[in-house]
Amino acid sequence: MIFAGDFAQLPPIGGESVSLYSQRKMEDVKTYSGHCAVIGKSLWHHVTYVVILRKNMRNTGESDMDVAFRQALENMCYKACTGDDIRFLNTLVSSKMPHRPYVGHEPWRNAPIIVGENKYKDKINRLGCIRFASDTQQELTVFLSDDTISPKTEKKKDSKSKNSKTSTINTISKDLQEILWDLPPSLSLCRGMPVIIRYNVATEMSITKGQCAMVYAWHEGKGAFGQRVLDVLFVLLDNPPTSVHIKGLPCNVVPLIRHKTKAQVQLPDDTMLWITRNQVDVLPGFSMTAHASQGQSLSPNAMDLNTLSDHHAIYTALSRSWSADKTVILQGFDSSKLTRGASGQLRREYREIEILNDITQLRFEGKLPAEVSGSTRNVLIESFLVWKGSDYVPTHIHDALRWTAKDPYKINLPLENS
Repeated sequence: MIFAGDFAQLPPIGGESVSLYSQRKMEDVKTYSGHCAVIGKSLWHHVTYVVILRKNMRNTGESDMDVAFRQALENMCYKACTGDDIRFLNTLVSSKMPHRPYVGHEPWRNAPIIVGENKYKDKINRLGCIRFASDTQQELTVFLSDDTISPKTEKKKDSKSKNSKTSTINTISKDLQEILWDLPPSLSLCRGMPVIIRYNVATEMSITKGQCAMVYAWHEGKGAFGQRVLDVLFVLLDNPPTSVHIKGLPCNVVPLIRHKTKAQVQLPDDTMLWITRNQVDVLPGFSMTAHASQGQSLSPNAMDLNTLSDHHAIYTALSRSWSADKTVILQGFDSSKLTRGASGQLRREYREIEILNDITQLRFEGKLPAEVSGSTRNVLIESFLVWKGSDYVPTHIHDALRWTAKDPYKINLPLENS
């Protein structure tokens, strides 16, 4: 089994405390989720073959801007941006001054803006729809959903549930449906508008979650309350990996039908209600969250760093760019989120991966002695440092991770805290 990942990008929901490299003491080991956490951590520490891919394969430009951009991204991985990095990033901040990028001009005017939370995304998408319709001299067509009450779902423990009321509603009246229609995602569309597909429909045809597209045409019908609903939305895929040909449709134009999605919504009186929403799973493409942007390559790329909480999210947003000259930051940002060093547990994980990378290379070259062995990473690293010496530091390690006699490397024993 081969794992591919980037610890500089966003950790799981819950932050670094629930990540694979967390040093938090395992609790609730008698629960199912506790069992899964312990098993996952154990399996991760049995991974002893590591190959670090250091070259940025998305941004490969040779301009001075691209070189500075890649250097800033590399330092950002470790929350170790320099003054030069911050000064360079400030040159990407949107401005109407000559020779500066401006988000209101092409190529960023219709580019999706990466933000930190759904509330920002929804607001930008709403305003983006209005602005796009005005730019193209079209009228927006609003399509509403068909909603039904869902059976009660097991309640999750979270902070919101403490102040929320339990719903006793069993059917949806016209008044309640109108309240639900005011909540996203009622769809306001016009032809040519950028959208983002939100459901994996057919991976072999590039109709996947996160795929950008453009509204081509639609078939509409009437819903349960006589409202206008989408039956089929035809979209033109934006630069799919392979061309898609469907008989009777232009190249890369694909149909999307309505899909039932179960969701929890909060009503104006704070009542939490589980509903099944029947709607075509697309959103306007004027904004996306940092989580949704992961795995995408964007050109142009726009973002609001002030809505992003930490260096993980900022790195995720910036690293989507194909090139520096097609990247714009909406406004000034807090540079302290990119400096002052990564957490101790993340630095430890990076250090261990660097050592395991050296071990893997020596093993491949046949230069690793037999006494360097171990079924878990800690045992393997310990035997390696016995052979190399405790002051050994990998050649290609970043300066932010280097250890010295004053800051020595210590073997990590996470299972002792479990």
